[in-house]
Amino acid sequence: MAEAERARADAEIDKLKNVLAMRNSRCDDRLTRLTDALLDGLIDKQTFEARKARLLRDQRSIADAL
Repeated sequence: MAEAERARADAEIDKLKNVLAMRNSRCDDRLTRLTDALLDGLIDKQTFEARKARLLRDQRSIADAL
C-alpha cells in the first residue's frame, strides 16, 4: 500500500514539474515576442520594461517552484 502511494506521489510530482516547465517555456516565448515587438516599434520602451519585469518575476516564481 505504501509503495502504491509513493508511486502516485512521484507521478504527481513529475506531472507538476512538466506543467511548470511548460509555463517556463511559454514565458520564454512571450519574452521573445515582446522583444520583437519592441524592435519592430510596436511598443515603447517603458511598456517593454514593465512587461519584461512581470515576465521575469513569473519565471523566477516558476524556477522557485521547481
